Amino acid sequence: MGQISVLQRLAILDAELSARLYCPNEGFVRMILQLLEHSGHGLLWIPLSLAVWLTPLADFPPGVQTLFLNFFVGFIVDIAIVGAIKWMVARPRPSYNSGMTLVVSVDKYSFPSGHASRAILIAVLCSACGMKGVEVGPDVKSLGCAVSIRRHVAQLGIATWHLVFVWIWACSTAMSRVFLGRHYPVDVIVGCFVGAFEAYILLHHLWVPDRVAEGLRIWLLTRVCGLPK
Repeated sequence: MGQISVLQRLAILDAELSARLYCPNEGFVRMILQLLEHSGHGLLWIPLSLAVWLTPLADFPPGVQTLFLNFFVGFIVDIAIVGAIKWMVARPRPSYNSGMTLVVSVDKYSFPSGHASRAILIAVLCSACGMKGVEVGPDVKSLGCAVSIRRHVAQLGIATWHLVFVWIWACSTAMSRVFLGRHYPVDVIVGCFVGAFEAYILLHHLWVPDRVAEGLRIWLLTRVCGLPK
């Protein structure tokens, strides 16, 4: 028998830890885990982001609709990156995974976790917008400035406790993937890093500013949907 490589050893440890953390019972705990699963699903967030951005009825605080348009852009990037990695790596999901609805063919693969990447993407974008307002653009490098946190956090109505809640939800959603038996721990960890990387790309290179988001929204509602200005 040949020696086990480092990657093989890591995969074995990953599978063993996943099996220990798996929560097979159908009680209250699993119900909470499934609620977290549904709350982080792309089938919820993609139409929700478009609906919030396009709706002409609600009186949102300044910048909220821009944020949700950028959520949508981020989700498209996430689908492309996570889908490509899943297809290339093709790691099967844990054998005890059950009761999961597959949306696209690559969903049968485990690495990395799309729920984890999506949740962290949302949390990072909320944090960035809470600290700098929505016009992220060229001066994004100053996101960490403590002065700007208090100055701009009210623009979106994002209080500090809102961000704490978002991060608790994001981390809980990511961890729930292991407890539900959907993913191995490494899948979730890498998914979190992927989500942070996607947020970096969006904030630095793909961010849609307020004026563009509003102009595009008005054009779609008036020219395409035929609504009055």
